Amino acid sequence: MTEWIRHRIAPATNGVISWLQHGGWMFVIIPTTIMLVAITLRFEIIEFAILSVMSAILITVEMINYAMEKMCDFVEKQHNGDIKLIKDISAGAVAVSTFGLIFALGFMLIARYVKGVW
Repeated sequence: MTEWIRHRIAPATNGVISWLQHGGWMFVIIPTTIMLVAITLRFEIIEFAILSVMSAILITVEMINYAMEKMCDFVEKQHNGDIKLIKDISAGAVAVSTFGLIFALGFMLIARYVKGVW
């Protein structure tokens, strides 16, 4: 068990720490703020669970985006249209997951506070 932890958990932890040290902490602000809103407004457990999963997806997609950008920069030092397209698509995935999380919160707030919407 100790060997498994050392070979599996340690690299994963190092990856998260490296990402946070290289600016990833900024992308934790939106999910953290949304979770604080959910706690403050006493959301139902299912709402909180949905927001938690969507927050994890957002952070995961951002970490993949960061890794892809670093890999592209490593592979191609010069400007390359294909590399730019790869980076743009990867950044777009982050935007989609961010908007999805924000829209989910918005729908939950509308359903909770605006009568007669549904």
